[in-house]
Amino acid sequence: MKLFRIPSLWWLATLVSYGSAITLLEVLQSNPQLSSLSALVNASSNATALLASSNNFTFLAPSNDAISSFNSQNPGVLNSSLLANVQYGLLKGGFPTLSFTNTPQFVPSNLTNATYANVTGGQVVELVLGSDGSPEIVTGNKTISTSTSSVSPKTQLPFSC
Repeated sequence: MKLFRIPSLWWLATLVSYGSAITLLEVLQSNPQLSSLSALVNASSNATALLASSNNFTFLAPSNDAISSFNSQNPGVLNSSLLANVQYGLLKGGFPTLSFTNTPQFVPSNLTNATYANVTGGQVVELVLGSDGSPEIVTGNKTISTSTSSVSPKTQLPFSC
């Protein structure tokens, strides 16, 4: 089985600053590296509603480069499966990189649609430290992604890397 590394992944979390919540949609819209994802989400009322109503989560967001690369290899697929991809990247709970260890954590995603999640209870994502000690996210098909950045207005937030 061939393992892939996808280095262009941004990690986002519930963002709270001085008592006022910053929505995930605002974070997507304010980061140029996530403009492709923002445009796709804004074009989908279901994806917009999901991200607007989410709380206590970690979001694995593909960068513009990751979306471009995926679209060039899989024309039209992302548009037809956008909601499933957003649900898969929206993990239940906050997972700071400091909580990653050599022992894998299998974290439930919000993807429970049987068309895409052929497992009881929905799809999970593996969070683990790689052989070089860096945080890695491993998908069900064993694709390995690493974080290029995290978005956080304060370092005390639940997710920073």
